[in-house]
Amino acid sequence: MKRIVLIIIINLLLLGIVNAQPTMDKTTFDRLVDYVNTELTKAYLNDFFTKNSNTPYSDGFHKDSIHYTDNIKQRLLLNTISKPVGFERLSNLLGSQFIRTLKNVSEPVNNRKNFYNDTVSNMDLLTLIVDNKDLSPKNRKMLEECTQSVKFELISYYAIKEQKTRTETVRIIKEDILKIIKEENQSATEKIRKSNLLFNVCVSMMLIVLPCICGYLLYMMYKQKKLIEKIINYKNEK
Repeated sequence: MKRIVLIIIINLLLLGIVNAQPTMDKTTFDRLVDYVNTELTKAYLNDFFTKNSNTPYSDGFHKDSIHYTDNIKQRLLLNTISKPVGFERLSNLLGSQFIRTLKNVSEPVNNRKNFYNDTVSNMDLLTLIVDNKDLSPKNRKMLEECTQSVKFELISYYAIKEQKTRTETVRIIKEDILKIIKEENQSATEKIRKSNLLFNVCVSMMLIVLPCICGYLLYMMYKQKKLIEKIINYKNEK
């Protein structure tokens, strides 16, 4: 009965692990926003300089292009989900040379940190992070491919992270089950051992006591017989 109850409880726990997705905290949400922000900013600048590479611009444009390619881009390439380039760092890298990029892309995306909600699912939060409705239609179209790629990365990352958590939880539960079953088996084995020991003691006692009882009964029967014989002899003598 105890084991059946245990199995039911474990099944309920596993069902909860599979279906429940604890909402990410604010720190994680902000970190993912920073990652997306850097990726979109990088894609925006890459697109801008690629499209205008053959257009005759002033020397300032070429200097900005070189500065971006040789300095800023190299730092943005270090952006990862686990260690994103923060907004402050991103703003400092862009500086006054790319103020338009900052205003058109980086700042609006960073403002998404204000939309964190701990009552919705992780999928809803991830969708919110990559929702470009705060950007202009032109920029939304320009960044559409990058946005879809980043969204896939976030969902994959979080799915793997949750799966690892579930796997670890299942492992712990499995260990607990095996421990309980082992303890139950040990307890059952100990009970059997004690029962066998008690039985052996009882048998030994019976082997000792039974002959004594039989001997006592035979002795009493013998005395009773002698007593009867004495009484009969006494009557005959009279």
